[in-house]
Amino acid sequence: MIRRFIVLLSLLCWMLPGARAADTTVLEAAAFLQMVESYHPLAQRARLELDKAEAGLLKAQGAFDPQVYGSTSWKQLDDKEYYRQWEAGIQAPLWPGMSFEAGYENNTGGFINPENSTVNNGLLFAGISVPLLRGLTTDERRTAVRRARLEVVRSAELQQLRLNDLLLDAVNAYWSWWLSYQLRAVQQNTLDLSYDRWQFARNLFLLGDVAAIDTLEAYAQWQNRKVDLQRAQIQFVRASYRLSNFLWNEEGEPLFLSPDVVPQSASEADFRAEMTNIVLLETNVPVAKHPQLMNLNLQREQQDLDLRLRREMLKPVLNVKYNFLTTPQNDVGLSMRDYRWGVGFALPLAYRKQRADIQMTKITQLETDLQRDQQEQILETNRAALRETVGQVADNLSSFGSIATNFSTLLEAEQEKFSMGESTVFLVNARENQYLQSMQNWYHLHFELISNLYLWRWYIGKMTD
Repeated sequence: MIRRFIVLLSLLCWMLPGARAADTTVLEAAAFLQMVESYHPLAQRARLELDKAEAGLLKAQGAFDPQVYGSTSWKQLDDKEYYRQWEAGIQAPLWPGMSFEAGYENNTGGFINPENSTVNNGLLFAGISVPLLRGLTTDERRTAVRRARLEVVRSAELQQLRLNDLLLDAVNAYWSWWLSYQLRAVQQNTLDLSYDRWQFARNLFLLGDVAAIDTLEAYAQWQNRKVDLQRAQIQFVRASYRLSNFLWNEEGEPLFLSPDVVPQSASEADFRAEMTNIVLLETNVPVAKHPQLMNLNLQREQQDLDLRLRREMLKPVLNVKYNFLTTPQNDVGLSMRDYRWGVGFALPLAYRKQRADIQMTKITQLETDLQRDQQEQILETNRAALRETVGQVADNLSSFGSIATNFSTLLEAEQEKFSMGESTVFLVNARENQYLQSMQNWYHLHFELISNLYLWRWYIGKMTD
């Protein structure tokens, strides 16, 4: 009975490789990802991209800001007033390509250019400048604003893409930490079991029930388990430090895992529930909505704006400017008799620069189209591949769970036979090795499944719900 009690107690310890102390703190995967998304420096930098794009839009819109100007100059020589010139006004670019100008000028003096002279009260003027050919439908200022508006939307997609990359790295670090924790627990329990077996065999040897070789066999197995545990501990420490790289607090200070922090528990049912969520997510989020494709589509729209501007540059320059003139004492109003107007015309003879700009823009568009088609195909095929992979790994997980259970039964039976003197330490160790390998494979499949599930999420474009 004593022997059987020792065997059953050892098996109980073995069957609880994930047992935790009561004073541990569980770090849930969802809470961990929330911390990464909120406080990690790369996440903060990704959010700054949107701020930069909004600042760029504000800068582009600044090209349409009205401007107030003014100047004055005097010249006095040999008690003679050569001239006294005043000018002030406001200029305002208008969205349709026109510009408005209004102001006041007063130029007096004995030696002033007659065309610039004004009456004593000065001259008021107001008018517009209109492009009739080049710049009528679009120009650099309007193109810059339209590009900046698209850049704001594009920066949001780039932000999501960078966050997805960060969260994929973070979740792999978390579940690698989880795997190393589980494997270390398995090795620790195996070490305890092998120690109990060594002591049990030693006591039997002292009683004359087993040969000395069995004691040596049990002792060698215990030594081997100690080495395995040390290796598992090293892997766990490395995984803990890697996970710490993703931990930051609200003040921007790095955090390090405390020894009493442990990963969450995970079951096959949890993973299958996540599979169901992802299948539904994939149905609701088509490939075209992936941040990579959205980014390329917006980039293509910006290139369309560039091409439109390049084609606009093929038109000749033909600008018309008209100002009506009046004096302050007169009622301000349009007058066909008092005015200032002009026409400006320019026409390149070869258009080589303009034609080259159009050709280069079209090449850039073609490159973007090819990149978008390639990326869309990659997303489609990887979604389909992960859909099949996840299903297969989930089935293998169930199979390996059954295999581990079977090896557990065989190990228990072999332990029973050994306690009754019908087996040897060698055979018990062999059964234990089989069970240990099956448990390790089972945990590795857990890691493979969750890694593929999050990779599937990445290809869908949403790392969190």
